[in-house]
Amino acid sequence: MSETAPPPHSLTRRYSRIGLILAGCSFVVALVFGALNYLKPSSSVQNVSVQNNQGIAGNNNSGSIYNGPVFQLPENPVKPSPPDTQQGGTLFPGRSEDPPNTCPAPETTTAWRIFAGGTAQIADPMEVTVLEVGQCPVVTIKKEDDRISVGAELYDSMGRLIATIKNNEFQALSGRAQISRDNDLSKLIIKNGDGDEILFVHFINRTSVKVRGVFGCPGHPLVRVADGRPLPNFSMSGCVNLTKGAKIRALFKVGFVDQSGKAQS
Repeated sequence: MSETAPPPHSLTRRYSRIGLILAGCSFVVALVFGALNYLKPSSSVQNVSVQNNQGIAGNNNSGSIYNGPVFQLPENPVKPSPPDTQQGGTLFPGRSEDPPNTCPAPETTTAWRIFAGGTAQIADPMEVTVLEVGQCPVVTIKKEDDRISVGAELYDSMGRLIATIKNNEFQALSGRAQISRDNDLSKLIIKNGDGDEILFVHFINRTSVKVRGVFGCPGHPLVRVADGRPLPNFSMSGCVNLTKGAKIRALFKVGFVDQSGKAQS
């Protein structure tokens, strides 16, 4: 007796059950692998130990784990700005005429004159202290051929050094002092923080220089040098004539400091 083949619809149901079983097994396997990958530590994570680093927001104790950059405070504090330094001490001659004066005709072709509350005539190009207040050489001028270089120490009424010119460099030390040339290479002007002129130098022409301003020194009151007026408490007549080879500490000297430290005029 021969076997009877199962009906077609019975085979279809059997294959469907097998497919569902295989699909379920694949889902379980995928779920297990996904869980394992999730639990495995990532190789891209770097453990950084932060020891009380105040550069990160909050206070991280030693041994804590932080994944990211570590910020640190700068090692050196911000330094204050240096004094304002500018070039500006060299002057070139203008073409103005000399102020009225009593100096005799120069004996040499290299002679030159300085007007600073008084008049001086100097035989040779050289460096001279024009004005000394107390013990401070407040204005110096050096003549070289067709130019002059200006040096200055400028003090306020409290004896504080507020500005200097050395080696043709101007430095404002305090009080917001400023230098200008008034669009004129024969002039140099320094004003204090209030805009008051404290130094004016004019290279009048190839043989003459004019100086005015307000000058001081620790332990000494301010001295004002004005155009056409004699120095305060300084009596002189005529012209200071510095002959060839002569040496002098200062052309014009105002006041001194005695042994007690008290300023005298």
